[in-house]
Amino acid sequence: MNIRLNQLARELTPPLLWNFFRKSFYRIKKRSTAHSHLQNADWYNRTYEKTTGYHTHFTESEYYFLWTVVTDRIVQSGAQRIVDLGCGPGQFATLLRSRGISSYCGVDFSSKAIALAKKVCPGYSFIITDMSQSDLLKSAQYDLVVALEFLEHITFDLDIIKQIKSGIRFIGTVPNYPYHSHVRYFRGTEEVKERYAPFFDRFTVDVFQQNVAGDRYFLIDGIRN
Repeated sequence: MNIRLNQLARELTPPLLWNFFRKSFYRIKKRSTAHSHLQNADWYNRTYEKTTGYHTHFTESEYYFLWTVVTDRIVQSGAQRIVDLGCGPGQFATLLRSRGISSYCGVDFSSKAIALAKKVCPGYSFIITDMSQSDLLKSAQYDLVVALEFLEHITFDLDIIKQIKSGIRFIGTVPNYPYHSHVRYFRGTEEVKERYAPFFDRFTVDVFQQNVAGDRYFLIDGIRN
């Protein structure tokens, strides 16, 4: 009976509206079953190994639309020495290389991510390290720090930001939805500002919608004070 009702509802509902309800229901179900907590390197190694999206060209990534915005900001800033925290499998790095960024250091604690990154983007530097135990941001030379979909995965996000050198530009993204590996997410721009704005001058937050279900990314940008 439930199957028949579902079929009838689908026949009577306009396709666009049906797709919205379907995705919204999926998102609610996903959120209600997600166990958000800090994951270890083995979890990320398995994820990078099995997820098809991490093995595609950067133009095919679901994050490509957002990466283009970030890349344009980096290029327009004139920065040439980039540190990318939580760099993943090198897709974003490959995009930066295609736009002429000369010096790049990608950091991730997943050995699988770094192996993939070195394969697709030779010539850039990639380091396996746990940022909770690293002094990279204190010792390295860089013009700009990037952290795309990274801060929400760690409990020590504010400690990382505090290590960024004064006067350095930071560009990052955080989401508005929970996930298995998210330790936090943000319901709106005010929550983002409350957490991160005190550490930056000229701080801005822009909102980008990912899909019809309402998933959004908050793009944060500022100069470390």
